[in-house]
Amino acid sequence: MSPELPAPEPELAHSGRPTRAREELLLAALLAGRTVPEAATDAGCSTRTAYRIIAREAFQTKYRAAKDELLSAAVASLHSHS
Repeated sequence: MSPELPAPEPELAHSGRPTRAREELLLAALLAGRTVPEAATDAGCSTRTAYRIIAREAFQTKYRAAKDELLSAAVASLHSHS
């Protein structure tokens, strides 16, 4: 029987926020229409770091999926009110 390994430490941003939480905050701010510098401030990271995160394929995939979901919900809402 192999010993159980401890859970890995989350990657921390300079602000002390775990990277995943910082990415979620950045995503939410961008979807709310904030500029990249504004979204970076909201997420607690530099603008440069925000652009690095945004450039990642995984982030792009999440962003597109979330944006598509918001658009679909808006269209459905419009259809239900007509």
